[in-house]
Amino acid sequence: MTPAAPRLLAVPGVVLLAMLVVCIATREWYPFTPFPMYAAFGGTTWHLRLTDGDDTPISPLQVFGVSAIPLRRMFERRAIVEQQHPEPAAAEARAADALLRFLVAEARPQPGAPPPPPRLRRSRISSKIEGGRVVSTRDLLSEIACP
Repeated sequence: MTPAAPRLLAVPGVVLLAMLVVCIATREWYPFTPFPMYAAFGGTTWHLRLTDGDDTPISPLQVFGVSAIPLRRMFERRAIVEQQHPEPAAAEARAADALLRFLVAEARPQPGAPPPPPRLRRSRISSKIEGGRVVSTRDLLSEIACP
């Protein structure tokens, strides 16, 4: 080790103490923040599931060229638009149907990917904690035949 090495090793400790003083002075407790988006989770959550006619999960990225997160966002946006129609209760079903038809029409499969199955299903899986256990329910939103 060179003679300057102990001083260089001490620098991170000094920076850490300085940041600690700044955090205490500004009352910022990151990463121990009280903001709910970081510190608390809701009692329920949901996700969408894309399957074939036999309920076998399908990789939307491989078969259609779109990953799951953009699909969820497209579904949420479409569901909001569909709620403006006279039957808001069926908004999610209409949004899921439109999304499936979009996937089939605009498919950009990855090289070597299997073709789309003859039937596609879009389900919503809702999960919540009851009695210390995770309880999930599945609602079939839409099912279409692929051309």
